[in-house]
This record gives sequence, C-alpha cells and structure tokens, in this order.
Amino acid sequence: MNIGNRILFILGMSLCGVMFFILFVGVIIALFISWDEENEKPAKTNDSVSLQNRKIIRRK
Repeated sequence: MNIGNRILFILGMSLCGVMFFILFVGVIIALFISWDEENEKPAKTNDSVSLQNRKIIRRK
C-alpha cells in the first residue's frame, strides 16, 4: 500500500505541474497578444443603421 500511495502522489504532482505549466504559458501568450493589439490602429466603425432604428424609420 505504501508503494501505491507514492505512485499516486508522483502522478498527481506530475499532473499538477503540467497543468500549472499550461496555465502559465497561456497567461504569457495572452499578455503578448493583448500587448500587440495596442500597437495596431483602431478598427473603423461601420456607419450602418441598427435593426431597432430601421424598425422605427419604417413606421414613420
């Protein structure tokens, strides 16, 4: 039973390490993506009329 507990502990710690590594790398990638978007020009907005305004215009 002692060896089984050690094996489960090692597997659990390995899984925890892998999950922590994936989370850490994901945060780093997300920070680089958001930092890159700040340097780009803002997107142009579309001057189209919304669906609610179209219904109001049609009623008049």
